[in-house]
Amino acid sequence: MKGGTLDIETFMGVYRSYANNLYEARIIEQSPVTLASYSYKEWGKNKYITKGVWEFDSYDEFVLSMWKIFDENDFLVGQNIKKFDMRQSNTFFAKQGLPSPSSCALYDTMLIARKNFNLPSYSLKYLLKFFEIGFKIETGGDSLWEKAEKGDLKARKAFLTYNKNDTQQTEKLMEFFIEKGYTEHPTKRFYSPGEGCLRCGKEDMQSRGDKPVKNGWVHEYFCKNCGKRNKTEPLRGY
Repeated sequence: MKGGTLDIETFMGVYRSYANNLYEARIIEQSPVTLASYSYKEWGKNKYITKGVWEFDSYDEFVLSMWKIFDENDFLVGQNIKKFDMRQSNTFFAKQGLPSPSSCALYDTMLIARKNFNLPSYSLKYLLKFFEIGFKIETGGDSLWEKAEKGDLKARKAFLTYNKNDTQQTEKLMEFFIEKGYTEHPTKRFYSPGEGCLRCGKEDMQSRGDKPVKNGWVHEYFCKNCGKRNKTEPLRGY
């Protein structure tokens, strides 16, 4: 199972219309949101790919390099990755004429937190501080984005450092959720007897027999500790 954490950053778009009312608005000028940078950290390893648009000869080449991240991984972990990073990235891919990348499993730390906790905020900054496991780098506001877009070298370096740190901290958050039993381990899609529950890691299983699935049959085990239904890899075809 190949995967890692991913975070993207975008430059702001500009839209002008004759009306502020969404139902009557007629856009007369627009500058779409564009991809500014992305950072990918391979799961469990100190290996990063952090790139800014200014490091490429063309925007097409830049977007393609990120498309390969989505296409070549079995899973990706991100904060708000389902609503923002994935959908925004698909917008960039389609705009540049790229096909939909190969399907990979998405683990959204924001959704995991919303599902399991009652908190005043579910932002990465708040979750890291609340659980005392990490930190987000302070940027000083929108000025960093503006300076990076205009070519300020110092700002661009800080921009990529900020982006890279988000992937590192997101992995820490995901590891915390796994350790405490709030989500399954992304590298283990199937259960192997004796290796522990995919969610809580405990080996307190009750066999529930063979179950039919799309590609064959699996054997299902019920974890008496946390209640998760664990399935083995497909055993045989129909």
